[in-house]
Amino acid sequence: SKQTKLGVWRYPFQLPGGGRGQGPSEDASNTQYAMLALHCARQVGIRVPDSVFVRAAQWFLINQEPDGPEVKPFRVPAADLSIRKLKKMEKQILQEMKKRWEEQVRRWKEAKRKGEEPPKLEPPRKTKVIEMDDPYERLGKELGKMKARGWSYVNREGRNVPDVAKADWTRVTGSMTTSGIIALTICKEAIERKSRSLAKKVSKAIRDGMAWLAHNWTVERNPNAQCWHLYYLYGVERAGVLTLTEKIGEHQWYKEGVEYLLRTQQPNGSWNGEQENVRWATGPLGLGPVENTCFAILFLKRATVPIIKRDVIVTGTGLLGPKNK
Repeated sequence: SKQTKLGVWRYPFQLPGGGRGQGPSEDASNTQYAMLALHCARQVGIRVPDSVFVRAAQWFLINQEPDGPEVKPFRVPAADLSIRKLKKMEKQILQEMKKRWEEQVRRWKEAKRKGEEPPKLEPPRKTKVIEMDDPYERLGKELGKMKARGWSYVNREGRNVPDVAKADWTRVTGSMTTSGIIALTICKEAIERKSRSLAKKVSKAIRDGMAWLAHNWTVERNPNAQCWHLYYLYGVERAGVLTLTEKIGEHQWYKEGVEYLLRTQQPNGSWNGEQENVRWATGPLGLGPVENTCFAILFLKRATVPIIKRDVIVTGTGLLGPKNK
């Protein structure tokens, strides 16, 4: 109900620091959170109209940079391949995992019946997944060109943005580029059911967004910004996991992020608010140790559920544990 006519979401209250009036009418950051919430809703069976995702995707398509430098192509599975086909492959993998688990249990029970030492049960999550054909080869997928094209906090033209904020809010940054990738990846499944041509545009936008991250890669700061560093890393985790991308360009994003976070954790266990003294026109801008520590933990845990995973809530003893909890 709070999605705007433009297809996105916004702050409903006053600007940080006491500025009068409402925040921008278009906000990639709020939209990222709304998309993540709706993604979770779909995963537990709550119906969300496809039109919600189509409208949000159109805003991100319009407001992505129109061009950028070419980047050496790399795999971004959720963009390169159909979500429907990826889910079909996932189903085959889960069926094989279940089959292997049931075979383990059968052998365990047989050994107990014979009075023999039963073999150790290997949880499905720790067993090697069934070896499958390379999906890129199976589906005849070749990597196309990639151009580094990112996103800013608001629309590219800075419409309805105060002059004092325009330079900051229209600057393309790492954190807002992850927002675009996240939102479009979540939208893609619904769009595939609606329009093949629009799905193709969405896939290209996701690939080029990932190319922007590769072209501007760093874990030491939020690229092209002076603040929101760990919020950016949190976005990298969600973008990487949702798109099933293990390497952003030549970079193992998770490994590099972990090494940075382990190196910078404070003696008291927190990650500090190194951006607390950065100021915007209306006051301080940045996050303190509580928020930054939350973002760090979310990154380290790889807390995001991949885009292809659906219909099963995994807690307790694991994917195929008792009562499938």
